[in-house]
Amino acid sequence: MTAPKGSGKYAFRMKNPNRLCELTSYSIVALSLSLTGVNAQSVKPTQTALTEVVDVALPGPAVRFDYQSLDATNGRLYIAHMNADQLVVFDLASRKVIANLDGFKRVHGVIAVPEINRVFASVTGDHQAAAVDTQSFKKVASGGPIDYPDGLAYAPKQKKLFVSDEHGGVDAVLDGATCKLITRVPLGGGAGNTAYDHVSGHILVAVHSVNQLVAIDPNTNTILGKSPLPGIQNPHGIAPAEGDVAIREGDQPGVGDGDAMRVGTEIAQDMFRSAEGRLGVDDPVVSEQYPQPGSEGARMS
Repeated sequence: MTAPKGSGKYAFRMKNPNRLCELTSYSIVALSLSLTGVNAQSVKPTQTALTEVVDVALPGPAVRFDYQSLDATNGRLYIAHMNADQLVVFDLASRKVIANLDGFKRVHGVIAVPEINRVFASVTGDHQAAAVDTQSFKKVASGGPIDYPDGLAYAPKQKKLFVSDEHGGVDAVLDGATCKLITRVPLGGGAGNTAYDHVSGHILVAVHSVNQLVAIDPNTNTILGKSPLPGIQNPHGIAPAEGDVAIREGDQPGVGDGDAMRVGTEIAQDMFRSAEGRLGVDDPVVSEQYPQPGSEGARMS
């Protein structure tokens, strides 16, 4: 499936209790996915797409983790340790935890913005979003109120932070420098994840209950369009991507072409047909059974 020239691909995922960002277990499994130059038709049953790289002990109790954000510029992974009220900073080069930040009550979303030396987190327990300096690891700003802050997206040209208010039915818009609340954009339903599309320059939000993908203009903080997602119930995750990406619910990958909000739902039936059952498209890392939290610390492998 080929995108029209200049268009972005909007891939959306159903909220799943077993999804990677909601692990409640002894470990987070970080795997290396290498599909460069490999299309679905060339994947053979004997090929391994996911490879364990390292097993790393994480600080704190083995309780729920939520979102993660990769800072590819500085080689860091930021992890929301939600039920420990902590933000974990993992260095990819040394494969070590270099900071474990307290004071993030029920932290859900996290997004690294290396070009401004910031990482933003949704501090859901305090109904706020917070900014952390990535050099000092100090919290430098916070703002709200936001009923239930969840996913975050940063619009670089406008220097604005967009925050999903899952219970408030809006996307909150904050100043990226001060975290001061600018406005709220009504969505008509509960906000799932919020993402920035680098191709169109729009903010995209998956909206629960009404099953829509909403595009917001970050210049005016107004809605550009709403696209129905037939066959998808209560969409939550969303990942704008360049090229063909399918996010599967059941046996039907949903791929949306969003350049002009012609999202609808295109079913890429044969895109991953040969890899079905081996490539976890909906949830790249899913375990059927998670052990109950105990006294043992969390791990990332």
